[in-house]
Amino acid sequence: MASTDNNLSNIPFLRDMAINFNVKNIPLAIFFFVLICIGSVFAVVVIILCIKSCIRRAILSKARRKPIKGVFLDEILDPIVEPGMCGLLTFALEYDVSSKCLQVVIVEAKDLKNPIDSNKHDVYATARLLVLLDKMCVPRGKWYKTSVERDTLAPKWHFACPFTITEYELKNATLIIEVFHCDSLGQAHCSGRLEVAIGDIDMNEYVGGTYDKTAGLLSAAPTCKSTGELCVGLAYLSNPGCVETFIYEARKLDFGHLLTQGQDAIYIQVELKYRKRTFASYETKSKVDLINPYFNEKAVLPIKPKYLDQACVVYSLKKRRTLKRSNVLARAVVGSVSPLTNGVKHWDDMRKHSPRTHVMWHLLVPEANRLDP
Repeated sequence: MASTDNNLSNIPFLRDMAINFNVKNIPLAIFFFVLICIGSVFAVVVIILCIKSCIRRAILSKARRKPIKGVFLDEILDPIVEPGMCGLLTFALEYDVSSKCLQVVIVEAKDLKNPIDSNKHDVYATARLLVLLDKMCVPRGKWYKTSVERDTLAPKWHFACPFTITEYELKNATLIIEVFHCDSLGQAHCSGRLEVAIGDIDMNEYVGGTYDKTAGLLSAAPTCKSTGELCVGLAYLSNPGCVETFIYEARKLDFGHLLTQGQDAIYIQVELKYRKRTFASYETKSKVDLINPYFNEKAVLPIKPKYLDQACVVYSLKKRRTLKRSNVLARAVVGSVSPLTNGVKHWDDMRKHSPRTHVMWHLLVPEANRLDP
């Protein structure tokens, strides 16, 4: 043992360390040195872990640190179909801040009501996003359509619809989801409609996470009383670049005291609009039949393809007296910015399948309940 101490004392580093630690025994000085090294390493590890934890908390998204909220009983239980509803629809929302992408997922529907008297239950859904800009509803992104689920009133789609939209525009965005039934001839009839005001939903619910909800589908018909229907055809001719519209007939017109048989005549004014601008217009001949007038006229309205996304055709039913004065009785709007289902669908069919002419009936909405494009 003494020889070992003599050997260690011959090493200058150990001899100086024993003097600095103020101990006479060199092995004891070595023990203190090892203990100090272990303590230093432990302190460094603790400091690194603390720094890592602070950095992680600093970059953690607020969306992932949601405050605890109260939950109401009706949010836990599945909603039921109440009077006036056409069924239930489940959807989900997700928003990615980095890519500015709103992901809408049409999950499923149930308890649907068939709008047509048929045993055929072939169902699909559509989704579109409208943004209010300068007091106008402008479509954002594509008009999406799910696959057709056959022979069911409880279809399951899980269909994703991505929309590119900024955080600011989300506050003024409205999501419209509609469910359609197909009859034996392949014609689609809207069985329900759901409008979701994105701005009314807390952003923390769908930014960095998933917001899912089941809501009731309402009737696709306008809330006001319809005054009749108008049958029109549409086709787009890429060369020379124009919308070709056919005004065929109107039916079941009901304006009561607003029209007087033998004194009044009615006609259709057609306007092609892009935002607030009118690109072209056309007027049909006047008709004295005030209930089921037959027009059978064609109008050619020039427009370039780049304007079609936000364009629409407005059909205004007007009355004309013998003094040549006229005023609007009702309107029908066909286009991507149309507030009614048939208007959007007719325009989309025209763009996809032109130059074929697509014919559809449209509700005439009274001027008192005017639906502006």
